[in-house]
Order: sequence, then structure tokens, then C-alpha cells
Amino acid sequence: MLTKLYYDAKDVQAILGCGTVRTAYARIQRLNKELEAQGYWTESGKVPISFFHEKYPYLETDIAKLLQANQEKIQQNETSTNSQ
Repeated sequence: MLTKLYYDAKDVQAILGCGTVRTAYARIQRLNKELEAQGYWTESGKVPISFFHEKYPYLETDIAKLLQANQEKIQQNETSTNSQ
């Protein structure tokens, strides 16, 4: 099993409770600009998990549960949309 190294915008949205994915992308862009200033290469739309938690150390420690709950919510929304 591969270990996840990056959070994408949907992950950041769920973790931070952002209202929209656009807000999450803005947070990711800001973090990536900081990484670039330090000389690191970045992936557009993704932020390294370790760096994210350096900047947000006060977040809930069990992020896996939060992300799983968010994924289930997305699947329920997709199911209800498809059944209509």
C-alpha cells in the first residue's frame, strides 16, 4: 500500500472546513508559494502533508477519520444525484 504524500484541494477543504474547493485551492497556492521561496518544487493543486501540518499544527490529529467521513459524504451526494 502506498503512503499518501500530498493533500489535494478536496482534502484541504474537508480538513479546514472551507466552504468551497476554490478557497482550499487558494490555501494550497499560498503554501506552495512559500515552498517555492524556500527552493522546493511544488505540485499544482497539491500540498505535501508534512508541510501542511507544520503550518496547521492545531488541527484534529485523526485526519484519516475526517477524510473518510468526507469521502462517504461525497459518495452519498453522487448516489443521490445519480438516482434523480
